[in-house]
Amino acid sequence: MITPKCRYGRQLLNANQNREALEVFEQNAKRFGEAWPTHVGLARGYAATGDKAQALEHAKKALVRPRMPSSRRSASNLVKLGAISFCHGFLNLLG
Repeated sequence: MITPKCRYGRQLLNANQNREALEVFEQNAKRFGEAWPTHVGLARGYAATGDKAQALEHAKKALVRPRMPSSRRSASNLVKLGAISFCHGFLNLLG
């Protein structure tokens, strides 16, 4: 679920507080489990902390969950060419 915690995690990423953001995304995942937005948050958090394998794993999980076409497109952008990107600083997992 997209929750205030999820939004807070994104604010932390924008402030380059990547470890703290990942902790917030992990807490959100414990609460909401397999909801696809939790995997998007985890993908962002792991990508920001340099864990490429975990980032891709969660990006792929996010890709298969959404039912709405716009959500599915958003999730697919996370996996394209093996790269995770997010607003305010793109992190290319290939590089």
